[in-house]
Amino acid sequence: MVIIYKKMVFHQPNPCNIVYPAPSDGIDRVQIAKFLGDFLQSNFSCEEQVEYILTVCSQNVSIKMS
Repeated sequence: MVIIYKKMVFHQPNPCNIVYPAPSDGIDRVQIAKFLGDFLQSNFSCEEQVEYILTVCSQNVSIKMS
């Protein structure tokens, strides 16, 4: 069994000075993570979630129109 760990550091959308903690061995730092069906971004933006919803909606519309 392979266990993969991801780490996300949350910060304000436009901070002046971001101080990230030191990287951890074996843990990848990510900017975006999908958790319980929602996209979480490290800067609390919802841009990825909106883009995903629009993509899914446009795919459904094109399928129904065909």
